[in-house]
Amino acid sequence: MFEKKRALIVVRTYPTPAKQGIEVSCTAAITDKGEWLRLFPIPYRFLTADRQFRKYQWIEVEVSKASRDARVESYKIENNSIKILSEPIIIAQADARSAAANFKPTHYRRSGMLD
Repeated sequence: MFEKKRALIVVRTYPTPAKQGIEVSCTAAITDKGEWLRLFPIPYRFLTADRQFRKYQWIEVEVSKASRDARVESYKIENNSIKILSEPIIIAQADARSAAANFKPTHYRRSGMLD
């Protein structure tokens, strides 16, 4: 079941080959509610130009909880649902440190989530 989320893209990995032969990227984002998202797999280079988001852009996307990944922030996306909502945000270094202080890191160990 897919749900719609608004999120700010903060990290995108370099594309790597997947088992199906398509290049995919892992992307980290923060929702408008302050939750971390790990979006995988994203066939970035195969997305149409109007869906190829950049770092620090707000997007709206339909996601479903990743069934093969126990991490609470891991979601699969519906590639055709990506809607870019903004131009990339330019963040001054001091502002970035201030913004980062508002987000609590997620820590894990093998048996599950700690905090």
